[in-house]
Formats: sequence, C-alpha cells, structure tokens
Amino acid sequence: MSPRYFFSGQSLLEVIVALAIFSLIAGAFVTLTLGSISSVNYGTDFLVADAFADQGVGEIRARRDNAWNDLTDGTEVETIDGRFERTITVSPVDLETKLLEVEVKWSSPVGQIQTVSRQTRLTNWDSRDWIQTDWSDGNGQISWFDPARYDSDDGKVDVTTIGEVKLKELPVAWSLFVDTDVQPWNDLWLLSPTDGFAVGGVGQIRRWNGSNWDTALASGTTQNLNAIHCSSASNCFAVGGSGQIVRWNGTAWSLFVDTGSQTWNDVFMITATDGFVVGSGGDIRRWNGSNWDTTLASGTTRNLNAIHCSSASNCFAVGGSGQIVRWNGTAWSPFVDTGVQPWNDLWLLSPTDGFAVGGVGQIRRWNGSNWDTALASGTTKNLNAIHCSSASNCFAVGGSGQIIRWNGTMWSVYSPSPTPQNLNALFLLSKNSGWATGNSGVIIRFAGGGYETSGLLASSAFDVSDPSPVQIIGWDEIIPACSPACSIKFNIKTAATLAGLASIPWSPDFTLAAGTIINASYNGQRFVQYQVRLTGDGLSTPVLQEVRLNYK
Repeated sequence: MSPRYFFSGQSLLEVIVALAIFSLIAGAFVTLTLGSISSVNYGTDFLVADAFADQGVGEIRARRDNAWNDLTDGTEVETIDGRFERTITVSPVDLETKLLEVEVKWSSPVGQIQTVSRQTRLTNWDSRDWIQTDWSDGNGQISWFDPARYDSDDGKVDVTTIGEVKLKELPVAWSLFVDTDVQPWNDLWLLSPTDGFAVGGVGQIRRWNGSNWDTALASGTTQNLNAIHCSSASNCFAVGGSGQIVRWNGTAWSLFVDTGSQTWNDVFMITATDGFVVGSGGDIRRWNGSNWDTTLASGTTRNLNAIHCSSASNCFAVGGSGQIVRWNGTAWSPFVDTGVQPWNDLWLLSPTDGFAVGGVGQIRRWNGSNWDTALASGTTKNLNAIHCSSASNCFAVGGSGQIIRWNGTMWSVYSPSPTPQNLNALFLLSKNSGWATGNSGVIIRFAGGGYETSGLLASSAFDVSDPSPVQIIGWDEIIPACSPACSIKFNIKTAATLAGLASIPWSPDFTLAAGTIINASYNGQRFVQYQVRLTGDGLSTPVLQEVRLNYK
C-alpha cells in the first residue's frame, strides 16, 4: 500500500469523529438554550402569580376599607389570563377580625402544578362606636345639650335604673274579688292556687276552683264554722259552734263529731294523725288519726282563739285577757299572761321566731324564750288574723278592713284597703298571692307582681355625621332562666335625614343574638336608630345593659 492511500483513509475517519463531536456540542447548546428559555418562563410565571396574589389581598382590603359589612365570608374562584386560577377565602376569626387567604395556582410548561399563597388577618380598625348605657330620659329631643336617651316605648319597659332596660314590674295589691252575700266568712284554706275552701256563718262553705268562689258545698251543720285546717287535699277539718267538727274526705264535707256545747275557735293539723282544736273556756281536744276524744288540760279557763305549731313538740295557743299557753310535746301549760288584751291569732316562723296579734292593733314577737317584745303595728284596729309566706313577708288583717304588712324589719299599714268590712281570716300562697275573708260575704284577693311579658323601646336617632356604613350591632345582656325562654332582640333603620328616618316603618325582623354584622343594605346613610324588644315569662325579666352600634 502506498503512503498516499494511507493518509487519505485517516482524513475520512477524522471527519466522522469531528462531525460526531460537533453534533454533541450542538445538541448540548440547544438543550442549554431551551432550558434557559424554560427557566425564564418559570420565573416569569412566579412573578405574575405573586402579583395576582397581592392584587387579591389588595382587593379584599379595599372592601374592608369601604365597609366592614361589605367584607362577606366565603370563597371566590376566578381564572386569570386563561392559565392562573386564583382562590380567595375570607373566614371569621371574631366579630371584628377575619382571616384572608389567597392562593394562585397554574401549570408550568413541563406540566407541574405551581402555587403562590398569601395569608393575613384583617381587622375593623377604622371605625367608631355609638355606645348607650343610659335611657333615663326619653320622649323626643329635649335640647342640644340634653339629648333624649330614647325616642319612645310601649309603656312596658323600665328605664329608671341607669345602665338597664328591663320589663316593668307589675303592681301587686289587695282588691275586692267577690261579695258573696250577708254571711261572714271566718276562715279559709287554699289547697293550691286553683283549689280551696272558705268557711263561715251557719255552716256555709264555698269552694275556689281557680276562677271563682261560686260552688256552695253542704257542710253537714248549720252552726257557725270558725276555722279550717287541712293536712292534705283529702283530709280537712272545720270547727265551730256547739262542738261541731266537720270533715272533708276529698269528695264531700260531713259532720264528723259533735263534742258538746263548747265553741271551737281554731284547729291545727300537725299531721294526718295528730292535731288540736282549741276553744271556749280553755278547752283543747287532740286528734289521733281516728277521733277527737282526747281532752287535754290547757291550764286556763280563758277562751283560746287560735293555735299554731312549729313542730309536734312546740305549739302555742292564744286567747282572752292576754293568755298564751304552750304545748311541749307532752302537755299544755300556761306560758305567759301578757295583760288584758285578747290575742286573736298567731304565727310561728320558726321555733325561735313568731308573732301574736290582737286587740287595738297590738303585736308581740316570740324570740325563742319569751313574748316580751311589743311591736308597733301602725294601727289601733283589732287584728284578727295573721299569715306569713316567709320571714320577711307577713300580713295581718282586722277591723274595718285594716291590712298591715311585715317586711322583715317592721310592720306598716298597707293601703288602700278594698273594703270597710271587718276581715277575719287570711291565707298567703306566696309573696304576691293571697286571700282574705270577712264580714258581709267579702272575699278579697292579693295578686299581681311579676313582670310584663313583652316590651318595646326605640332609641333616639343618632347622627353619624356623614353618609356612612353602620356595620355591627352588639349589646350586653342578662338573660334569666325562663319558661318559655326570655330574650332580647334588636332591629335598626337608617336614613339620609331625620324626617326620612321617622317615616320609615320598623321591620318585623329582629336579630337573634348580640354581636351581629348588619346587612350592607343599611350603609350610606347619615342617621341610624334601633329598636329593642324584651321578652319575659311574667316571672322574670331580661336586662339590657349596654348597646353598641359600630359605624365607619
């Protein structure tokens, strides 16, 4: 082989190698160029997504700055430039704080999902509050320096205490309920608010049914009945003249026993199988669950007018010429002779506290040891009966319709009395509920109290100075346990002028809870007014303490 042929072969190989190397270099260069272009696009997408995310935050902030109640909770999703999906979520943190979350999502050139997100809290910082805690003045604008604190009410709310709006307390009073005829009613007993008996002259008995005293019941006697006491709804005794004792068995009254000629003035049932009757000449009989045969010595021959027990071993009976006798669980014996006045009735609040009432308005108090304490009654009328619902609520009644009351500290005349007739008996069901009976068929009732069940109050108009959004209504309240439920509810109205505000009717819709964002439809007005409705159950009242209207 010649040298020339040899060199020609080498040149072809070199060319092939060189071409291969060039291809590799060119491919690398193309790849590098494409990668650089992709990286540039990738970075550009992130910058664009960042801008869209920031723009979303800015848009929501702008809504917040316009009005807090324009900033509604929820999620908004939109597609931008055909590639970027932006999701904006607003959620509540509290009444004046919201969480804002913005996410921008897109697909990169190589098919990967990329995201950019923002998260921040927005607050209702650029706002003011109209705060009201005093409604003591009312009914129209008085003057520029003494504004009315409310515009109107329906007469059923009480605003006399600064810092409180509540339902009015209803008055409680004695009033004539019925005049049944000429007979005297000498005593009464209430089994419940809807059941009871009144007993009186010539054996007459009337029954209370929750509405009236119309039902006349046969008693089994024509003697005057002076007193009644029940141990249960099916076991009552009434006692009276000529030794007559009649009994209620849950169905009918009938003569139970005629003990003789004495007059029985009072009866007290300790239990269904134990009790006493007291009467003329100091007579006392004991009930043993079957009969009244047991005669007990009282230690006195004076008439005994009334008896009351705090327990089976502590009873007092009071009567003529200041006589007071005591039962110690074993025997009766004279305890004290207080003078010449008759004691007509007594009430033991406890073994160590009680009252005796009698002639010319006299009252003595029991202290656990003696009856020495004389109390002023406020009257000189004879006091015939006393009854207490608690240690701080007692009434006594007597001559010429006299009524006096014990408030836990002192006795005072309770007026006016609804009758001039002598009142003979008294029964209290509660602090604000009771009955008294007297001569000439008089039955009077003590009733009322509690609270109105519903009341409305409209605030004065408030000037927010310029067209503004009214954003939030909140208030402080005390809601007692009620049945049905007690509540406080509000509604508002807004207008550009006072005259316009006055012409707008109140909406029937009330907010259900304190701390409510007001609908943005109320925005853009200068004057605002609220109305509050309080609802109770008659026994309790909700209390409104402070109202806050937030505006921009």
